[in-house]
Amino acid sequence: MMKFKRLFLLLTFTALMISCKKDENLKSKTTATTKINVNFQEKLPTKKSDSLTLFTVTLYQRNDLMDAFISVSDLYTDSLSIPADIIKNQKKMSFEKLRHFDLDDNYRKKMLNALQLTENDSVYIYNYDLNKLTTISINKLKSVAYLTPYASEGEDIYEYYYMLGFQLEAQKKWEDIFEKNNHTVASFGRENPFIENEMVPIHWKIIKPNDYTNKIFSNSKLIKGNIYEFRNNKLTYYLQDYKAEEAITRRQLMVVDHDKNIVFEKTYLNDGEGQEFTAISGLETEDGFNSQWTGSLFKNKPPIIFGFTSESFGCSSVAFMDKTSPEIYINCDNRH
Repeated sequence: MMKFKRLFLLLTFTALMISCKKDENLKSKTTATTKINVNFQEKLPTKKSDSLTLFTVTLYQRNDLMDAFISVSDLYTDSLSIPADIIKNQKKMSFEKLRHFDLDDNYRKKMLNALQLTENDSVYIYNYDLNKLTTISINKLKSVAYLTPYASEGEDIYEYYYMLGFQLEAQKKWEDIFEKNNHTVASFGRENPFIENEMVPIHWKIIKPNDYTNKIFSNSKLIKGNIYEFRNNKLTYYLQDYKAEEAITRRQLMVVDHDKNIVFEKTYLNDGEGQEFTAISGLETEDGFNSQWTGSLFKNKPPIIFGFTSESFGCSSVAFMDKTSPEIYINCDNRH
């Protein structure tokens, strides 16, 4: 599937250190970074539902080595989620101790209860590039708190500066931890929600407009730019650039079947601030790096497609290629 560049940092997922997917350079790698939520508002614990809840894997640098963990702070935002002594005695503690600590049994239980998880549940982590599924029982994972790297030594620390979650690995070299945790998506529960070996990277090629593409891309007053094509099984994917003052401001995706019926369409915007286009796989990326993916990822759900934009102030989502299923938001604890 996809052989990702070793220096690309993620997906969210490069020096980061935390989870949001941001493609910093069209010809290079992606940098994951965590940002402080300045407009933080406490939310009630999220109740479990039949809907699928997804998370990214976050890499965090400590002492020149890396930790990998899954933050659940997008859902678990209790103001009493860490010991009060941490905040009260912060001026007496070293900054290194403030940056990372394990949660004791009481705070671990509080977090599990809020997420409606038990020690008998598992986390399922699927690397769709390497086609590797990792299953870990929650009772084998430490519950941890990591201070956002945007916090500076000496400044006042508040409860919501912490990313809370479950540690997957600790103090590993970058080269030993990055590739297996890049291009992954995770979910907690009792059953594995993922389908294996059904995701494919999209490799685009530029084509000349024709009567059919002129027909399906006919509604915009913007200037048309490049049009790209990708074929996979019985589906053909078209991606049309639209320009305003020489800058690409919109991309429109159309997926059609062998009878030329449109089975999926979506418009992506580049506002230059909160949302930007990712590189076009195979054309604007180095060998081995793919931005866009499609295929079947979840059991009992339609095929998906994703990877067209990166979010500065939020998290990415995956779109189902049907006309009824809503997109699934991937919790990434993106702070700014």
